[in-house]
Amino acid sequence: MFFSSLCVTSDLLLKVRSEMKSSPVRVVDTFLIGRFILLAVMSLVFLGCLFLFLIYHLMEPVYAKPLHSS
Repeated sequence: MFFSSLCVTSDLLLKVRSEMKSSPVRVVDTFLIGRFILLAVMSLVFLGCLFLFLIYHLMEPVYAKPLHSS
C-alpha cells in the first residue's frame, strides 16, 4: 500500500512539474479589490449586528417587581 501510494504521488508530481515547465501561465486575480470591498462590507455588517445584539438583548433592563405589603 505504501509503495503504490508513493508511485502514484511521484507520478502526479512529475506530471505537474513537466506541465508547468512547458507552458508558463500567469494567474492574475482580477477580483482582488472587489473581494476586499466585500470583506469590508461584511465586517461592518457583522459589527453593526453585534452592536445591536448587545444593546437590545444583553443590556435589556430588568425591572424590579413591586413588593406586596399586607
